[in-house]
Amino acid sequence: MKMRKTTRLLGIGLITISLLLIAIYFYQRNEVAMCATAEKLFVQVLKEEIQRKGKALGLFVTSSGVLTDTLPLILHITTQEGVRTYRIDPNKSKKNISQHLQERSCHSVVCEESGFSSDTLNLLWTSKLEEQFVLIKSAIRVSRTNLNGRAFFAETKMHDTYQPPISFIAYLGDRCEIEVCGFFFYSWFTVFLFHLFPFVMIVGIAITLTILFCFLFRAKKRLLLAQISAECLMAEREREQQEKLVNTEEEEETTSLVYILSPELVFDASQRQLIFNGEVRRLSPQICTLLSAFLIAPDYTLTRSEISEHLWGSKYSAKESFRTTLFRLRKALSIDTSISIRKLDSDHFQLQLAKCNYDQITKL
Repeated sequence: MKMRKTTRLLGIGLITISLLLIAIYFYQRNEVAMCATAEKLFVQVLKEEIQRKGKALGLFVTSSGVLTDTLPLILHITTQEGVRTYRIDPNKSKKNISQHLQERSCHSVVCEESGFSSDTLNLLWTSKLEEQFVLIKSAIRVSRTNLNGRAFFAETKMHDTYQPPISFIAYLGDRCEIEVCGFFFYSWFTVFLFHLFPFVMIVGIAITLTILFCFLFRAKKRLLLAQISAECLMAEREREQQEKLVNTEEEEETTSLVYILSPELVFDASQRQLIFNGEVRRLSPQICTLLSAFLIAPDYTLTRSEISEHLWGSKYSAKESFRTTLFRLRKALSIDTSISIRKLDSDHFQLQLAKCNYDQITKL
């Protein structure tokens, strides 16, 4: 019983761990997909905003066929103070929203004339995120560096309750002097909501397996209780039968009940003994009762229900118990090869003796 309980708990534990690992896998996949979507929308908002400002200024941006990667990352800018040379950071150049030289020049003009509002960019980004059902908190910081190297910052309010944030950085213009940093704040519940279907399926499977385990456990428990009840009832009937036999022996202890089955074999019913050529063999109460029932039956023939009635006091009995008792009687009588028990059909059994002994059965 303890082993079965341990096996059941081990099975439930393995299923729980498997479902937990699957949930972790989908959680991580959701997290990666959500971050990728947020970054894509962040860059899209920057491009749309700078395009809108360019149209307001009357600038028409055309993409040249020359990429920045094919040119040296060194710029020469002429000012009132003379010509200044700037070396562009390759990492910043790769994160620029445009990889075309003419577009970057136009972006520099737009940034110089109009500038960017961090609050406006954050509202646009938040709107895009809500359209894609990315329910997160966001913030944007815009940093601008002038020709003299002086930096100016403008940022929206940060959300301290969602630390640490994930940040996305993009650059605008020729010298990458405009840096826009988007901050991405989220909780674990936000990751679940981004793509909820896998987690609903996992919870559904877990509930189904739990109900199935409970049902199987209850069914198995009921079956076990029924089996125990049947065994107890059978044991009680056997005990009552033995007590009945003992009482009968006590009542008839002065009566001798002996059957001569053959010249070599004698059955003493009162003493529950088979005597074969002087050798005494004890019989169990059930075997003695069954042999006595055969001997007093017409033509030594009994039906299955009659045998059950003699042994257990009921016309119905367990199939295995019936076979076992009949086998033990056959084994006891096997000491004399002239005596056997034959199955006439599916319901009738006959005690068969040697033909010469049919009329010689003697009751003393």
